[in-house]
Amino acid sequence: MRHKVTPRTERAVGDLRQMAAALRSDLNLASSAARLEWWALQAQWPSAAEIAGGTVAMSEDELDQMLAKVRRFAEILAALRRSRRDRPLRASGAPLIELA
Repeated sequence: MRHKVTPRTERAVGDLRQMAAALRSDLNLASSAARLEWWALQAQWPSAAEIAGGTVAMSEDELDQMLAKVRRFAEILAALRRSRRDRPLRASGAPLIELA
């Protein structure tokens, strides 16, 4: 089913694209399975051509759900980034693992 592009649709797609750009540098922190999931999510997003054509495959509710998934993904990556930043490093830059 196709859905008419509305200002809300355009805003949601714009938000998805902005979040994707912001997350791009942190994707290396994610597992390969998580990166595959990310790329699969992105593949579902309406393209610029669809927007320009006036209809998209995702409803506004589906776009809202997708935004929630992307926000959650961003939260997880932020936690990974904090965890990596707070971990002591060896002189080589590799994480120092302390055994208790």
